[in-house]
Amino acid sequence: MTSCRQVVSTPLIRKGMCYGCPWDYGSEATENAYNWGCLPSVAEATQLSKAEGKAWACHEEPNKLCCGYAADNKADIGKPLYTDGTHGEEYV
Repeated sequence: MTSCRQVVSTPLIRKGMCYGCPWDYGSEATENAYNWGCLPSVAEATQLSKAEGKAWACHEEPNKLCCGYAADNKADIGKPLYTDGTHGEEYV
């Protein structure tokens, strides 16, 4: 399991996992969203972001980098944020 504690603290990265974060393996909210088919997998989120040359934004705070993504993709910290799809208040 990815830990947000592994990421260097910066105001650009969300502190802690958001509700239903793809990187929050095993949480009830994440598993429900996966089962409903409305949450991309970690691999899908990573592929979408990298295809655009961006880093995955947090679902709840789309102006910040997802801490789970940042822990797995440290080289992408500082890139523009990928916010297409399921980001922002209407999806929380």
